Amino acid sequence: SSIYGMMFYWCGFLLTETLCTFFLTLAVLYLIKSSRHPRLRYLISGGIYLGLASLARPFVFPFFIVLPLWAFVSFGNNLKLASKAYLVITFAMFLVILPWVIRNYVVTHKFVFITSQGGQTFLGANNPKVLEYFKGGWIHPIESGLFNEKEISNYLKTLSSEEADKLCWKKGITFVSKNPLFTLKLVVYKFKLFWHLNKDTSFFSLEYFFVLLFAIYGSIRSLKNFARTSILYLLPVFFTLMSLVFWGDDRIRSPIEPLLVIFAAYGIGCVLNEENYEQRAIS
Repeated sequence: SSIYGMMFYWCGFLLTETLCTFFLTLAVLYLIKSSRHPRLRYLISGGIYLGLASLARPFVFPFFIVLPLWAFVSFGNNLKLASKAYLVITFAMFLVILPWVIRNYVVTHKFVFITSQGGQTFLGANNPKVLEYFKGGWIHPIESGLFNEKEISNYLKTLSSEEADKLCWKKGITFVSKNPLFTLKLVVYKFKLFWHLNKDTSFFSLEYFFVLLFAIYGSIRSLKNFARTSILYLLPVFFTLMSLVFWGDDRIRSPIEPLLVIFAAYGIGCVLNEENYEQRAIS
């Protein structure tokens, strides 16, 4: 990982993804620990770091919906333990987020859970104009072609951030529901952008594809340990699905880069071990 560019490239910018990567990696560490030794301190630590990662990038917060799947896979032979583990982690996660929710209410006098930018992000990635500017990406909502002049004026001058967010959610959902085929086209572009599936032949891209291929191989080889390492699979799937709903690129994917490196390292290790085994067999 010390020579993998994607692991440290974004550290050169003042971005929330860097902090999110740090907290999310710690959350993964403690969730794996808790799947092997379900101690209270591991479960609480996992929840705390998931909460901190969510504050850094609200993109992470909906993962609590996926946590029951992780719990039941990890403790499948003990449903009572799985339920308790999920409740402890979720409680710790919400406890970390609660002060920020209270702060939002004190400042805005409205219930704002973490952020009021979800609607703008959703509409900016799901509109008829985005393919003209940034395929699979995001543009400012007022450039979406879904606002008339009066609405643009209200958006910029009159509406609060919460009201603008609700308006964007409404317009975005309406557009998606009325244009399923176009939305499907957007989903394809979003997937390609999130996983960097392009013809770029720069050093960073070639290095990324090397890691990605070994990560895929490593993830297949480590399926035998799925019950203990399911979090390593669930997070990339979750981030991918979230990027299809909103949008994602190399920067948005960066919090799960350490997981790709883990799988890639395991995949490379498997290849080297097999070669050593074959050499010993020949000799």
